[in-house]
Amino acid sequence: MLIVSLVALVGLVGGAGMIWLPLLAAGPALAAATSGPLGVLCVGLLATGLGTTLGTQDGVPGTELAAVLSALAAVTLASGLASALRGRRERVLAAVRSVAEAAQHALLTPVPPTVGPFQVAVRYSAAAAEARIGGDLYALVPTPYGVRLIVGDVRGKGLPAVGTAALVLGVFREAAYDEPDLLAVVGRIERSLARNLGSDDFVTAVVAGYPRPGQLEVVNCGHAPPLLVRASGDVAAVE
Repeated sequence: MLIVSLVALVGLVGGAGMIWLPLLAAGPALAAATSGPLGVLCVGLLATGLGTTLGTQDGVPGTELAAVLSALAAVTLASGLASALRGRRERVLAAVRSVAEAAQHALLTPVPPTVGPFQVAVRYSAAAAEARIGGDLYALVPTPYGVRLIVGDVRGKGLPAVGTAALVLGVFREAAYDEPDLLAVVGRIERSLARNLGSDDFVTAVVAGYPRPGQLEVVNCGHAPPLLVRASGDVAAVE
């Protein structure tokens, strides 16, 4: 709209309409980037009306004016189509994002406030808005071998990453209850991933267990180390 107004102003003030008239096509072309098809059509109609007025006022020959207006109409139609396709892609992406968010919320179910001897609190905070949907995973379960937990991250984002996270959590919950050795739990997860992931896919995770009071077992599988916050406020990485 600004381009159309600027061209109209220059044409009215400076004349020489045939020099400036082709620039009116920039109006609907730029409108396609931010407006819907109706908005593009309105800008195109406005540009056509202004082009007709300026061309007639400046005495532009009829054949030349008709050629410019035909080109303007073609640009408007093409821009409207591009705007419609952009809107459709955005709606599809929004639908996929909505499904992925619902799947992730179902996957990362709230943990109870107490699990075994522990008081539990969980907060999931994405590093960026576009990272809200991905393969972040966590679970905390009581087992015959003490409380066990997993915190991990799947490479990538979107529905494929959510699916891989679901696979990891499913295997973890089963193995954590069945396997007395924490390394055996990790081994079962690794074997399952080896059967189901591609060569470029991977998962990092920290798997921990609390088999008895005063003893904490931690297996780090390429993940950032967990942090231990003491009562004094001191923070230390658990290697």
